[in-house]
Amino acid sequence: MSLNLSSNGPAYVSREIRQGVPLSYVSEKLSHAIIDTHAAGVAHPEARKRLSHVMYSQTKAFLALHNVLGAADAQGLPELLLDMERHELHSWIAAVVKHGDLLGTGDA
Repeated sequence: MSLNLSSNGPAYVSREIRQGVPLSYVSEKLSHAIIDTHAAGVAHPEARKRLSHVMYSQTKAFLALHNVLGAADAQGLPELLLDMERHELHSWIAAVVKHGDLLGTGDA
């Protein structure tokens, strides 16, 4: 699978100063939600169509958090993630975390 890690583009970019929960914590929780949704799809294949809508929202938020929202435009991404083996999903998440820019500093 090709991982398009293009930037968000100017329409989604603004400078913000925040205080609160570290974004790495939010990223970790979203990745667990994506993994849990995948597990639900494996356990309940009859629910995959509905789960693909859940996966879409979670994935879009996760990619936006890491400033790689352009990757969300991949055709059928939620279904592709649901069809992956567990280790492939973990690798995809790790690639987003590694190549993304969680803090929006442009250092990624």
